[in-house]
Amino acid sequence: MNVAISTSFQSQDKKSKEKQQKKEEIIENETTDAQLEAQRRQLEMTRANPGEYVDFDIPWRLDLSYSLNFSRTRTADFRRDTTVFTQYLSFNGDFSLTPNWKIGVNSGYDFRLNQISYTTMYVSRDLHCWQMSINLVPFGSYRSFSITISPKAGILRDLRVNRTRQFYDL
Repeated sequence: MNVAISTSFQSQDKKSKEKQQKKEEIIENETTDAQLEAQRRQLEMTRANPGEYVDFDIPWRLDLSYSLNFSRTRTADFRRDTTVFTQYLSFNGDFSLTPNWKIGVNSGYDFRLNQISYTTMYVSRDLHCWQMSINLVPFGSYRSFSITISPKAGILRDLRVNRTRQFYDL
């Protein structure tokens, strides 16, 4: 018997819609001297107190999944049946620091073994015509990291530069 539940959460890009509407309103309406003065004062306040006007509109995504598995199997000596419950929680997500930087992680937790499962992390950077990615397996038996720089154009895919290090812990 197997039961699985999953859900996904992600940010909504409300601020960019509001910014676009404000831009359209400014274009449509004539800008009066009073409006220009108000905008100038707001800009001065923002420059004087940058910590109070930080834009926290960072796109993000989080996926969660839980599974419960119930099985009955024979013991090693084939004399009796045994019941095995397996529970597993997995999660993966990412967020964009800027439009060109993205950071992500993929991991899980095995409740039967009471340990974190195989975990991968990545950082990617859009370099206009090129793309850089760093992939990392931070712990476990097969720790590794790799750095790849590759062109976006498919015809130039052979120009890819890749550096990989693997650390096996048996």
